[in-house]
Amino acid sequence: MRFRQRRTGPPQVTGQTPAMPLRRACQGASRLFTKRLREPIKRGAITSSVRIWQRPRVKEGGRYKLDDGHIVVDRILPIGFEDITPDLARATGFAGTVDLLKTAKHGAGEQVFLVDFHFIAHRH
Repeated sequence: MRFRQRRTGPPQVTGQTPAMPLRRACQGASRLFTKRLREPIKRGAITSSVRIWQRPRVKEGGRYKLDDGHIVVDRILPIGFEDITPDLARATGFAGTVDLLKTAKHGAGEQVFLVDFHFIAHRH
């Protein structure tokens, strides 16, 4: 087995990384969503997102900070490119499939995931 050094913390076995380390999760969903989508997400108008990753980068039940609350991932469903329809694009906050695909692709990923979530506001 080969080990690689993280920026901080102990060595980690290659190929066995968690879905998203806690420190990155605490930085949160702000990195996952463009600014124009954050308000509709917080209102509950958007409750799903399409992502194209090499492997899931969030986990079911995971909580990810977004502004004054958290996104909680309810479900991650592998889907195909053929499942990305204009209706799905609009439901996830985009004008159409081309707009969605420009945002959904992250790096060299080729697997498509539908991520369902809900927003929980912090109580003040």
